[in-house]
Amino acid sequence: MLHRNRIWTVHEVESSEELSKQLVGHSWTLCTGFYVSGYNEYVFVNDATSEDALQEYAVLKRVGTTFHQIESVTVSWCSDSELLELIRRILAGEFDDEHWTQIDARKLQSSAEHGTCPLCA
Repeated sequence: MLHRNRIWTVHEVESSEELSKQLVGHSWTLCTGFYVSGYNEYVFVNDATSEDALQEYAVLKRVGTTFHQIESVTVSWCSDSELLELIRRILAGEFDDEHWTQIDARKLQSSAEHGTCPLCA
């Protein structure tokens, strides 16, 4: 994870398919993250260096009061179908034993908590 000090607004999406479409089809602000409904222990947070750079997402899994990074996905290099398959594998727990770094859960916020920051202003 490149940006361990970043704070993200985390948004819920209805399905793995919707997450794949949102990530492949759009460039998001650097403080944006997502989770799939029913799988809020897995969060995909923007880890790109800029909005114009390759879209990179760190995949985090909640472990107690922290999140462990279990994967990193360069979305810009994935087709919708490739990303969808990877999301399904992540949500099925295939990467749960990985632990690259740790992030405090307070860095993942709702829209109301996050408000506006320099990355999304």
